[in-house]
Amino acid sequence: MVVGLPLAGDGGETEMSKGARRFGRQLQDRFATPVFFQDERLTSFAAEQRYVNARSGGGMRRKDAALKDAIAAQIILENWFQK
Repeated sequence: MVVGLPLAGDGGETEMSKGARRFGRQLQDRFATPVFFQDERLTSFAAEQRYVNARSGGGMRRKDAALKDAIAAQIILENWFQK
C-alpha cells in the first residue's frame, strides 16, 4: 500500500504527516502488508492542472471537480512507481 505523506515545503514533518504515518502503521498492522510513504507535496496543484487541461480538452465537465482528490491520489501513485 502507498500512503501520501504531506510534508512541509522544506521537506520537514508536519502534524498531518505524523497522522499519515500513524494511519500507515494502522494499515500495516491490520492487513499485515507493507506500507510505503510517498511525498505528496504539490500533488493538489498538479491535480488541478490535469483537471483544467482535461476540461479544456473536453475530457471533463465542471461537475467532475470532485475527482480532483482522486487525480491527486493517482499522481501520488505514479510518483511512487517512478522511484
